[in-house]
Amino acid sequence: MNVHLLAGPVIGAVIGCFTNYIAVKMLFRPLNPIRIGSFTLPFTPGIIPRGRTRLAKAVGAAVGESLLTEESFTETLLSPAVEKRLKEKIRLFLYANRKNELTLRELLLEVIDEPFYETGMTNLTASLTDRFVARLLEADVGGLIADEAARAVRERIHGGLISFVIGDNMLNLIRDTICDEVNLYLEGHAGELIGPRVESECEAFMEMKVGALVGKIDDCGLPLDTILWDAYAALVHKKLGAALRRLDLSAMIEKKINEMDMLEVERLVLSVMKKELDAVVALGAVIGFALGLVNVFI
Repeated sequence: MNVHLLAGPVIGAVIGCFTNYIAVKMLFRPLNPIRIGSFTLPFTPGIIPRGRTRLAKAVGAAVGESLLTEESFTETLLSPAVEKRLKEKIRLFLYANRKNELTLRELLLEVIDEPFYETGMTNLTASLTDRFVARLLEADVGGLIADEAARAVRERIHGGLISFVIGDNMLNLIRDTICDEVNLYLEGHAGELIGPRVESECEAFMEMKVGALVGKIDDCGLPLDTILWDAYAALVHKKLGAALRRLDLSAMIEKKINEMDMLEVERLVLSVMKKELDAVVALGAVIGFALGLVNVFI
């Protein structure tokens, strides 16, 4: 076997392997620019350290705008597997707490601190009061009271002499006055009237035993797992988009990459692409060997 014939392909393979190895290393190394006086050596720092800002921006945009989108989060959070697990946990919770003597308040205080609980109860009471007041005003309570008052007056004076004095026009005027005054009063004072009652009912509810509440749910036959899942799904559909916009995942990822040490970035990339980068080095050897072999026959 002629050793000289193999020398060219072998040298080509070594050169190809070495050059690709250097090229892969130059993705990260050197980590910092090398200067001789005021002159900076070309290709320093490495490609990724030099373009870290662009890389961070590109990765942040790719992940935040293409991968971790509202649609992908919604699909994951509302997947059949998540629905199954959540409903199972709700059913297990109900079963395990049939005889729980803790109050709802005590149960909540096991997972949150008291100031947070008090703030939450205050906000809940205010929100419920606002809803009740809005529904009360929408119901036109003033009109209902005024109509009933006008009806009672008509029945009382019907057939009497006073009916000739108080006619329909005057009754309608009285009815409209009562309606306006009642509605005006409710607009200004409904919150004061309803608020304490709502607060009292909320406090009474939170003092209910967990076991007693579970028993009531069982007695009513309410599908609590389905009800809570529907509420959870509605919350995801309604609030997820706004939450993701406030988080701004693209900016978070970009900031995180820019703050990472370059050695950490190198380890991260190599942990994902080591096989591919090793294949690039091996490919250089194959191409160098092939070119050396071609050169032998030329």
